[in-house]
Amino acid sequence: AMLPSFPSTIPQPQSCVFDVTGGGECAALFRSIDWSKTSLGPTDLWPEALRTVVRVVLNSRQPMLIWWGEDLIQFYNDAFLATMASTGKHPRAMGQKGRECWPEIMDVVEPQISQVMDFGRSTWVKDQMIQMKRNGRTEPVYWTYGYSPIFDSDNSVGGVLIVCTETTRDVVHRTDTAREMTEVHDAKRELYEIFQQFPLPMAILKGPNYVFTWANEGYRKVVAREVLNKSVTEAFTAEEVGHFMPLLDQVRRTGKLVEIHEAVLNLPDESGSMRERYIDLVYYPHMVDGAFAGITVIFYDVTERVLARMRLEEMTVKLKRATALANAASETKSAFLANMSHEIRTPLSAILGFAQLLREPRTTGAEHDRYADTILRNGQALTGIIDDILDLSKVEAGQLEIEELAFSVRDLVSEVVELFQESARQKRIRLALRMGAECPASLVSDPTRIRQILINLVGNAVKFTESGGVTVAVGLDHRKEGVLRLFVTVKDTGCGLDEAQRNRLFNPFTQADNSTSRRFGGTGLGLALSKRLVEALGGEIAIVETQPGLGSTFRFSFLGKEAGAGPDALPLREPGKSATAKTDRLSGLKILVVDDSSDNLFLVTRILERNSASVETACNGREAIERIHGGAAFDIILMDIQMPVMDGYDAIRALEASGYDRPVVALTAHAMNEERVKTKLAGFADHLTKPLNSEDVVQSVLSHAKPGSFRLH
Repeated sequence: AMLPSFPSTIPQPQSCVFDVTGGGECAALFRSIDWSKTSLGPTDLWPEALRTVVRVVLNSRQPMLIWWGEDLIQFYNDAFLATMASTGKHPRAMGQKGRECWPEIMDVVEPQISQVMDFGRSTWVKDQMIQMKRNGRTEPVYWTYGYSPIFDSDNSVGGVLIVCTETTRDVVHRTDTAREMTEVHDAKRELYEIFQQFPLPMAILKGPNYVFTWANEGYRKVVAREVLNKSVTEAFTAEEVGHFMPLLDQVRRTGKLVEIHEAVLNLPDESGSMRERYIDLVYYPHMVDGAFAGITVIFYDVTERVLARMRLEEMTVKLKRATALANAASETKSAFLANMSHEIRTPLSAILGFAQLLREPRTTGAEHDRYADTILRNGQALTGIIDDILDLSKVEAGQLEIEELAFSVRDLVSEVVELFQESARQKRIRLALRMGAECPASLVSDPTRIRQILINLVGNAVKFTESGGVTVAVGLDHRKEGVLRLFVTVKDTGCGLDEAQRNRLFNPFTQADNSTSRRFGGTGLGLALSKRLVEALGGEIAIVETQPGLGSTFRFSFLGKEAGAGPDALPLREPGKSATAKTDRLSGLKILVVDDSSDNLFLVTRILERNSASVETACNGREAIERIHGGAAFDIILMDIQMPVMDGYDAIRALEASGYDRPVVALTAHAMNEERVKTKLAGFADHLTKPLNSEDVVQSVLSHAKPGSFRLH
């Protein structure tokens, strides 16, 4: 067989070349060849099917390749040139035998070619790996091929039409980014699965009646009907004809290619049910001697692509919304951190400043007491701020525990009201309490959390009221089967709230006035924490009414069980008793205190010695163990958790391993519930949280020291 030869420049088309308009470089190359000197002979003697498909391929923007006859003489288009860019085979590959031009790939593609040539059936191979030589080296290249038979006039298979796309980059990209691009990967996978089942749909229509003379398996499968040898009007419904016919007539009238993108058509899905599909259509005219002869129809199902784009657009909108929310949250966080810094540094400044004043040698006794009271008051305020932060964190994490203890409702509310009476007197406003007659004498609930809520609400009411007064009212909502719902209202004549302030008041880290020049302090945690505590107690909290300049009324409710005086009643601490006053409650008790902080060692030692205990100290766990192994006997050990050399957890494990059986109490600045659980599981008898309360230290020692190890006076 004679192969074409190529000059250095492409000459004008030969007179024997049939009409191939457009097509770019490959079409120009095709027209420059004198095919009469090849094994195929003059083009006007070529089979009509070959000439038709050659026209389609040369003018298509999809990479396509034709292998014709037993020698697999090849034709390809400009879109296919990208696949040959680094192989060095173009332009000599046009008209060459496929087996001689592409020996490196024949072992891979020969089975598909044989299947098409022998049986006349289309086939589809996705991501087929072929070892190809590129830029001087052999490397794996991935292709997606659609093989379709080209039927000659006698209905025999004259050649193979190959539609191909190199997918190497996609395969590598999917492998490298599968975990990060799950949604995109899934969308591509769905699209590839659909495309694999539907090879490129293509059909040829002849004559003015548009009769189907050829249609591949993919086309027949998509339209779900037999179309061969039928006209468009015979093969399709009137509605479908009304859609297609104007486009076919336009191609026939103008003799130009027509493309339609994302046309909506009713086509069958895999189950056979009709549904709307998005289709890209290409109508290519067949012109013979300037006269219309027929149309090649190629279409692509782009439904998944359109839906994926719609999903992407929807995701983009959601992302913009999420970004706006994130920015707002960031601004809120920044404002909160600035406010929190102010609220923490204010009492801390007072503590440090008055501590320095205490050291001045000329400080009088009255000044000493005033300075100490100021340090204590600001230390308690700082502890309250930290407790609010920790409590809100526990609520948000779902770790807040609600206790059930019996207590006197009247005593609890009266205590909170009394707490703010001095502030009210200084501002010359009244602070009143009204208890409903139906309120129970005692109740089983969580008095600590209820007190926390009351302090927040009453404290805010007093703080924001300049004239008039504050009224606290307690009543019973309902009683059913021993379960009571009580309510508390806190009404003030203060500054009130506008609508915007009211809407954001229960959000964390916000206040009615967020400006840096606001008149009143506060972290913005109180009401947010109160709301969550109320919900944990089975109740609700709301602003009943508010008006700028006229005041506000808050109301909250909570659940409890009826209880009488008895063993479940809440024990009240005796007033006036202080662990720092000189007593002999721990007389005869020998205690070891272990802490790496010299200040904490001094504080705990002072508390214990003021209660007549005998105290020794150690700076870390190893020193404590050495002291005990050296023969020292102690009735109880108070041990810090976080220390250098050996921490509290390692120390208690070592003590238990040596058979030590005396109680060990944990001293720690960790106040979260999980830390309490951790110390209990480690074997500690109790958990005392810093900053330490003197009475709590003494009571813990009294509760856990072994009986008989000391005597009480």
